[in-house]
Amino acid sequence: MNYVFYDFETTGTSTRYDQFHQLGAILTNSDFKELERFEIRCRLAPHIIPGPKALEITRVSPAMLTDPSIDSYYSAVKKLHQKFTEWGPATFIGYNSISFDEEFMRQSFYQNLLPPFITNTKGSNRADALTMVKAVRSICPTIMKYPTSDKGAPVLKLDQLAPINGFSHANAHDAIADVEATIFITKLIRDRAPDLFNKMILLGEKKYVQTITNRQMFVLVNYYRGSVSKKVVCPITTNPNNPSEVILFDLTFDPNKFKDQSVDDITKTFKKPKRPYQRIKVNQQPLLFTLDNLPDDFDLPSFDHSQYEEKCQLIETLEQLKQNSGEALKTRSPKPEGFIELEDRIYEGFPSNFDKNLMQSFHAADWKDKLDIATQFEDKRYLGLANRILYEHNPKLLPDRVREEGKAWVKRRHTSPSDLWRTVEQGIKELDQIDKSTDLGKAIVEFFMKY
Repeated sequence: MNYVFYDFETTGTSTRYDQFHQLGAILTNSDFKELERFEIRCRLAPHIIPGPKALEITRVSPAMLTDPSIDSYYSAVKKLHQKFTEWGPATFIGYNSISFDEEFMRQSFYQNLLPPFITNTKGSNRADALTMVKAVRSICPTIMKYPTSDKGAPVLKLDQLAPINGFSHANAHDAIADVEATIFITKLIRDRAPDLFNKMILLGEKKYVQTITNRQMFVLVNYYRGSVSKKVVCPITTNPNNPSEVILFDLTFDPNKFKDQSVDDITKTFKKPKRPYQRIKVNQQPLLFTLDNLPDDFDLPSFDHSQYEEKCQLIETLEQLKQNSGEALKTRSPKPEGFIELEDRIYEGFPSNFDKNLMQSFHAADWKDKLDIATQFEDKRYLGLANRILYEHNPKLLPDRVREEGKAWVKRRHTSPSDLWRTVEQGIKELDQIDKSTDLGKAIVEFFMKY
């Protein structure tokens, strides 16, 4: 299968309330030979306030974000979706992509009325090069060099890791340069630890991970801030609200000491540094390995296999612990109450076939016809998102009431304080984080002073 390596440069770190402004992607074959590359930049959407520090890091001036000659956000997202669809099926790989770039991609597609789950449907799957590096650091650390922090801890940041291993990364934080660095690191792992690499690619597939979590016991590797732990675990239950989230039990602990824990007890135990409960998401490439197929060079602490089997058998009978553990997972990620912004409703359900067809008609139609199509959506999430697109591109086509609502919405995003999005006032406060003496710094300050 081919690989798609990709990287987003963004206006900030909120995967739901910032946006990407640059995308770099390279399609390779299974031996990492480049087949095609794709780059695109886009303008700032009217409701987004960029983070000054993000602009400084990516060396993007406000003039680049407002250049009328480049694609709008909507236009760029459509081109990206078309290209990634053409390149599939493939394995999509980024650096810290599963928790960051992937979420930006899904939001970009969802907010622009396109199928969001392009990397794990229709034969495609995904993997994260950062997770692979963590696996290497945990299992066969000598195959790669690692920069260190002032405190002596290993640093896994791409812009430091790639150069110390022989890659010239002069343009770090440029999307296509970061993609090239990610390919370099991924190929290095494949060449020096092929068995581990192949297992990591498999772990990017949810169905494969579930074949492991369905076993009586298996191995979980945790890497956190340079610290590595290897635990033999068994599954307890899944989150009733999210079947992709699984709670595991560390078999070095005695289940008898925890079998009568209430939901509140389990929740409190989760907060302790030494705890029996481990939480994973089967769709986020967890480092799980079966006992009969460990990677090469895997150093697993010795344990009494029969004793661990007895513990697993006991846990299987503890129905109350299973139920309470599931409830505890629910309390760790409660459903929001009250009004919910459209960005936070991405996982509320898939569109009906009727709405899927309407989305295709919406994209194909002239601007003057898009409004009539938008009003027909069964799911009102998509009407709201369509109105946003129309307001950005052709507000005059909207009825007066809808146009005024759009204007009020943009103003609210710019001026109403929120923990969700960045306002103009917050952006101005963040100017203290950048070097205002440079040409870029001066341009960023001038941009914010115009609001």
